[in-house]
Amino acid sequence: MIKNMDEPVVITGLGIVSSIGIGKKDFSLNLRNGKDGFSLIEDFDISSYQTKKAAKVKGFNPKEFISPVKLRRLDKASQFTIAASKMAIEDGKVNLNKFDRKRIGIILGSGFGGLESSRLFHKDQVLKGPSNISPMLFPNTVPNAAASYTSIELKITGINTTFVQSFCSAEAAIYFAFLKLKQNKADMILAGGVDELSPMLFHAYNHLGYLTKNKPSPFNKDGDGFLPGEGAGILLLERYSDAKKRGARIYGKITSLISKSYGNKGNDFLKEGIREIVKDDFPKFISASANGDKVSDKIEAEAIHDVFKDKDIYVVALKSLIGEGAAMGAQRIVAASLMLNETFIPPTLNFKKPIFEPFLNIITSPKEDYPIDSILHISFSRFSCAYLIMLNK
Repeated sequence: MIKNMDEPVVITGLGIVSSIGIGKKDFSLNLRNGKDGFSLIEDFDISSYQTKKAAKVKGFNPKEFISPVKLRRLDKASQFTIAASKMAIEDGKVNLNKFDRKRIGIILGSGFGGLESSRLFHKDQVLKGPSNISPMLFPNTVPNAAASYTSIELKITGINTTFVQSFCSAEAAIYFAFLKLKQNKADMILAGGVDELSPMLFHAYNHLGYLTKNKPSPFNKDGDGFLPGEGAGILLLERYSDAKKRGARIYGKITSLISKSYGNKGNDFLKEGIREIVKDDFPKFISASANGDKVSDKIEAEAIHDVFKDKDIYVVALKSLIGEGAAMGAQRIVAASLMLNETFIPPTLNFKKPIFEPFLNIITSPKEDYPIDSILHISFSRFSCAYLIMLNK
C-alpha cells in the first residue's frame, strides 16, 4: 500500500467525454439526475446480437478541440483523450506556456485502444495487399497512440506511459502517476483512461457471454452481465504544495492506493485489499466496481460486507449509468471528484433483488446536499487484479 503521508497528490483539473455528457457540467448534471447513457447502437451492424445497446458517446464534436487538418489522422480514442486532456488543463487553469513542458506528462489506461484501427489495417492487408494499406492506420493500431497524440497536441514532453491491465487499466495509470509525482519525476501529470467501443470488441464481449440482454443491474441476484461503454476521463494531478503555490482549486486528495493481484489467494485478494486500505481510515462512501455480472458482483459485495458489516457506509455502482470498459474507472473517479465537491450522490440504477441478505446500503435514488468527506474507489477484475483508491476532500 502507498500512503500519502508527507506530500499529498491532489486533483486540480477534470476532463470528461462520456455517454452522459461532454465536459464536467453536463456530466455532473446527468449523474445528479440518474440519467444513464445507454442507447441503441447505430454505427455498426447489431442484427445478429441479442444485446442491442451500449453507452456510446453522443454529440461529441472533435472539431471543437482539434483542428480539421489533424483530425484525419486520429482514431476516436485519440480524439476523446485529446479533448478530455484539454478540458482538464483548462479546468485546472494551467497556461502551458508558463510551465516547463518537460515536467508535464501523461499516463493513460487504454485496454482496447487501437483495436478498430488494427481491424481495418489487417482487413486492407488481406483484401488489398500490403502496398495498398493506408499509412495513416498503422500508428493508431497500438494502445499508446492516444497518449502519444495527446502529448504531441499539447507539446508536453514529460513522462508518457500507457497501461493495459484488464478492467483496471485507468486505475493502474493513476497509481503510476501518483508514484511518479511522489518521486519528483514530474510536476504535473494528466492521468486517466480511454475506451473506444468497436464492432470487434462488441463481438468479443458478446462471444464471451459478458453482455446483458437488458440493462445492467449491479449487485442483483438476476444480474446477467454488463453493457459496454466508451469515452475518456482525465485528471490533472500535481503535488499539494505546487497546487497551493499557484492557487489551484483542489477537488480532492489521493490519500492512499493499493494494488492487489489474484495470485494464490483466489478472489480473497479483494477483501484483503479493502481491509488493508481502511485499516486507519474508514470512509463513509464506496464507489463500487459492480457492473451487473452476478459472479463478480457477489465477490465484491461479500468483500465489502465482511469488512464493513459493523459500519454505517453507503455504496453506489456508477457502471449502471456509464457502462463497462477496461478504463471506465477514470470516468468514475471524475464522478467521485465532483461528488466530493458538489455534495451529491448519484443513484445505482436497476437494483431490485440483492445477491444476499442482509445486504449493503445501496443508494438507489439521487441525493442532494449530502456532504461526503471521503470515498473509497474500488476497481475489480475477477481472476486478475484489484485497485483501491482512497479520495479525501
